[in-house]
Amino acid sequence: MKTTEELLEELTKRGVQLNAANKLQRLSQILSMNDSFKNQRGRGWTLDISPASEWSQKSNSSNEPEKDPRLVARARELTRDE
Repeated sequence: MKTTEELLEELTKRGVQLNAANKLQRLSQILSMNDSFKNQRGRGWTLDISPASEWSQKSNSSNEPEKDPRLVARARELTRDE
């Protein structure tokens, strides 16, 4: 589990730039728009990799684009506990 602050710091170290006045709020918005990320208020973000979550994403009947497995793997790497 990582806080928004920790994730922003890690992304910045890796060269990712967010163009927003409030970078923490923007990162939180980005993460909350993706069903793979779960926010446990006051504790931080986790990546939902449960089989039920994967099944519900695959059975999504909308025309949502398929997630890039490299990005999903990278997100898992950034959000795992150290």
